[in-house]
Amino acid sequence: MEPSFGIVVPVGPGPQEINRVRDLLDSLETYEPGNFHLVLVDDAMVERGLPQEVGGLSPNCVAVIKNPRNGRGNGWDSGCAAAVLAGLGELSNKNVAFALKLDTDALVIRPFADRIIARFRDNPGVGMLGSRYFAEGSEPDRDWIRSMARVLEKLQRQFAVWRKTNVRAFPALQIALWGKDRKIRDTIRLAFINGFRAGDHCQGGAYALSRACLRGFEQCGHLKDPLLWLRAPIPDDHLLALCVKAIGFHFRSFDQDGEPFACAWAGLPDTPENLVKRGFGIVHSVKDHGDRTEVETRAFFKARRSEARAERSRCPC
Repeated sequence: MEPSFGIVVPVGPGPQEINRVRDLLDSLETYEPGNFHLVLVDDAMVERGLPQEVGGLSPNCVAVIKNPRNGRGNGWDSGCAAAVLAGLGELSNKNVAFALKLDTDALVIRPFADRIIARFRDNPGVGMLGSRYFAEGSEPDRDWIRSMARVLEKLQRQFAVWRKTNVRAFPALQIALWGKDRKIRDTIRLAFINGFRAGDHCQGGAYALSRACLRGFEQCGHLKDPLLWLRAPIPDDHLLALCVKAIGFHFRSFDQDGEPFACAWAGLPDTPENLVKRGFGIVHSVKDHGDRTEVETRAFFKARRSEARAERSRCPC
């Protein structure tokens, strides 16, 4: 069976990331077995044998590449964006219906691919699906929106001086008349012309991009240089939302009961038990939050996977 979708997973350098990837892959193999082509983007500076460490997958359906940032930039925002763009570039020549970005603190808790494929098919103008964060910008706790707006405004200037960037701790001159700075400026301007609002995006723990959107990225050169945005303090979810709007696509919420995504920036948007009852397929984040630990959350979902596999083995079909 040909894989119906592709996945990009940025893998951080921390030692706990290996076990997180193993748990994530176990959840994928439980609910979408053999249905995906996986790209792991390794952010570690030293070789750690990631293919062997995660193991169990056919080399025909998994690729491991290095994050091209090579330790430069900020691993949380533009460094992760570089990983995602590199991974999408790897998927762009695969015959996949959509591309899914997953963080290592996301988990699959139910089959989801058919619902995403159907939503993209029925809404050809939509290029990105996930748990959408709307950009109102007036609430006191939305300082991050105003901060992002200031960054985007500055990146649109033809000339600007940055006291420091994600790449260097000393001043940098921005000249957006040609080259990389011009590409960045044009992308942001096109996104705003097409209705983008600073801060509006699908939460980065898990989101899907349509095949048509991925093809548009390739045609417009957004996958040509994964390091293009490395010095800019923009996380991957904001950056991908920008690029989606710049090529004329839209992004939509797909996170109501019975829909695939249930993603929050910190912790889970509901209890694990309720997320199961409400019919979601992908959840984020399972890291420690409030009174629930990552160990407890992963154990709950792992027990459910064991039950699902046992049920499947009993099925006479």
